[in-house]
Amino acid sequence: MSELAYPTRNGLAIHPMELELPESHLNPESTRNWNHHHMQWTRKQYGKQFLYFAFRSIETRQLHMLVDQHDWVHQEYDPPVMPTIQQALKEIERAKDAGEMLNLRQPAKAKGTYSREPITDEVLRKCIASYDSLRRARC
Repeated sequence: MSELAYPTRNGLAIHPMELELPESHLNPESTRNWNHHHMQWTRKQYGKQFLYFAFRSIETRQLHMLVDQHDWVHQEYDPPVMPTIQQALKEIERAKDAGEMLNLRQPAKAKGTYSREPITDEVLRKCIASYDSLRRARC
C-alpha cells in the first residue's frame, strides 16, 4: 500500500490526467499497451451494494490508459476514499440526466470486454432502494 491517498474532488476521484503521470514508454498505436481504469477502485469494495456498483460503472468514471501509467497510478496511490451514499446517488442521477451510460464488465470468459447500458428508470429505482437500505443500516 502506498502512503498517498488518491485525490478526490467533492467525493469523486479526480481524472488521472490531472495527476503528474510519468511519461509512457509504450507505443500508443498498439492496443496491447492499453487497459481499462476505473477511477473508483477496488471492484470488490464497490460490488457489495448496487448503488456503489452502478456508481463505479458510470462510463465517464472509467477510461483507457497506457498500461505503464495505469500501473503507476495503482502503485503510487491507495484507492480513493469511497464517496458517501449521497454523493454516489447524486452522481448517478446527474449521469442519467446527462444521458450517460453504464459501462459494464462482462463475465470472466469474455475478459476485458465491456457493454454499454443505459441508466434506466429501473436502474435508478434500484440505486434509490440500495441507498435507502444503506441509510437505514447506518441509523
